[in-house]
Amino acid sequence: MYLELVKQVSQVEQETEASVRQAAQQAQQMQEEAERSGRALVEQTRRDLQQLETQRRRQAAEDAEAARQQALREVQADCDALRQRAGAKMPQAVDTILRRVVQE
Repeated sequence: MYLELVKQVSQVEQETEASVRQAAQQAQQMQEEAERSGRALVEQTRRDLQQLETQRRRQAAEDAEAARQQALREVQADCDALRQRAGAKMPQAVDTILRRVVQE
């Protein structure tokens, strides 16, 4: 009976050691998988950030171009208004110049 108990204890110890090795191996595999997943997530996040930065720059360029076009339209409108006012005063200016030339 003592011999059988020793065999059982020995067998339980071997099974325990095998379970510990298997658990250690599984833990190592889980750690490696977690590291791979973490690296992949970091890389994906970098790509996403680069894409967002590119989109932000593109949007900023589009906004700047829209602002430039708007400023150009405003300047053109101001120029047109000045031309109109100058054109309205042109007959009076011509008349004044002709009177001065005739008087001299």
